[in-house]
Amino acid sequence: MNDQITSASVTVEYVTLRSSKPFETMREPLEAVVPPLDHAFEKFLLDGKVDEARDLLERLAPLSIVGTRDHGGVLVTAELTRKAIQYDTRDENIGFRRRKRSRGFRSA
Repeated sequence: MNDQITSASVTVEYVTLRSSKPFETMREPLEAVVPPLDHAFEKFLLDGKVDEARDLLERLAPLSIVGTRDHGGVLVTAELTRKAIQYDTRDENIGFRRRKRSRGFRSA
């Protein structure tokens, strides 16, 4: 068996939003304008319907949240106390396979 390995470059952008406003005051409006990714396309892929999955992805919002992490919890390891969320986002300009990783925002 002669397996071939290929690679591709992926651009990752880090964006940090800082605010003196309370954490939830900033989080809620941000998540209201950037919707979560609709994972309905995954069913099409499981059924082998690639064109339908692609069509659905192309109709989604231009920017969507793929996933979130409690970045503030990680900061505790560096003896920092902050509320912070890290978002993985999908941007239609860079395609579904590539991700932007946004550190979200921090509130002191």
